[in-house]
Amino acid sequence: MNGPKQDGISFEGFEHDLHEALSHLYDPVYRPSAALRKILNIDVEQSTKNLRIAIIRAIEELSPEPDVPNNARVKRVYETLCYRYVQNLSQEEAAERLGITSRHLRRGMPEVLHTLALYVWEKRAWAGNQDIADGVAAARIGWRSQVKQELASLNDSTVSTVASVDEVFNSAVGLVTSLAARRGVQLVTSLQTGMVAAIHPVALRQVLISAVGQLIQLMSTGNIAINATKAGLYIRFDITGKPVQSVAPPDSSFILEILDAHDGSMAIEQNENQLRYALDVRSADQTILVVEDNLDLAHLYHRYALGTPYNIIHVAQGQRTLEMVETYKPAAIVLDVMLPDIDGWLLLSHLHENPATGAIPVIVCSVVREEELARALGARLFVQKPVQRQQFLSALHTVLNPAEAL
Repeated sequence: MNGPKQDGISFEGFEHDLHEALSHLYDPVYRPSAALRKILNIDVEQSTKNLRIAIIRAIEELSPEPDVPNNARVKRVYETLCYRYVQNLSQEEAAERLGITSRHLRRGMPEVLHTLALYVWEKRAWAGNQDIADGVAAARIGWRSQVKQELASLNDSTVSTVASVDEVFNSAVGLVTSLAARRGVQLVTSLQTGMVAAIHPVALRQVLISAVGQLIQLMSTGNIAINATKAGLYIRFDITGKPVQSVAPPDSSFILEILDAHDGSMAIEQNENQLRYALDVRSADQTILVVEDNLDLAHLYHRYALGTPYNIIHVAQGQRTLEMVETYKPAAIVLDVMLPDIDGWLLLSHLHENPATGAIPVIVCSVVREEELARALGARLFVQKPVQRQQFLSALHTVLNPAEAL
């Protein structure tokens, strides 16, 4: 798709050149393209040095206000850019500073770089009015901070933060149908039924309405295909409009903020006269069986899992474990070894050797400090009590996402 231009330069071309320049930011012999120099207002002389100054200045302008929450997307974007390009850290070093895996960082970098490119592009568009140009960053940051606060308030207002995809999908489509009809756009839907998403239903509904709404605004006729299917640990919402007008990449900050707050992601693909949103939201059907005779601890684990993709099922009697496994088909088992009715070590060994349960990852969670024995008997992970929320959730994430640990 041919997007809008500034001085004959397309956004797509500028974004490509910016990505290339970032990978050569500290290369003394690198020379940025003429298009990139023009957008960044860099003279030919000392272009490498001036390029570095201009890009670092743009990154610093994305610095959020002090009261922005640490887990806000805008703060993570800024910190990622600082570690990688201001401090010139390697990808592995930056991931360590951010407290994430290198794989996670690689997956998120396209979105981070797109945010920087879009900010520079928008500010350049307002270059004739310096007051407006200087306000672009502040307005964007303040707005995102407000979105984050409202999402937190939404999640705190209810115990249930999971959504029936059938219900939300159908209601969202119903709400935008009349808007589509005004533009002569037909909505074509396909839904895999019975899915549950780990996101507040209001938030998911708004994501779908916003994505479809943005496509409708770029169309005067044609079709929008809206599909929802299960894709591993995620639910994929594929929303494709055709034909769409040739415009700038849509500002999807609102959608990104919501998805990022719920461990989701978004990709936008532009191809000729077609625009596609690929939205991934965590599935909430990951049942965790907790085998624990301490009811207070079981209740604590349940509270830990609120607002996450994990659904805690509890059993106090170790001898009922196989029965519960057959009924609930858990994604993982959290096992105490000091059980009143059966030796937890014998139960762990049986779970590991039984073909029906051997593939289910088991996390031994106990006051008994026998990690080596736990692993020898088949446990995937050992966690010593008492367990904090982040430690509990991290353990579940580790055993359910083994590829990320590589």
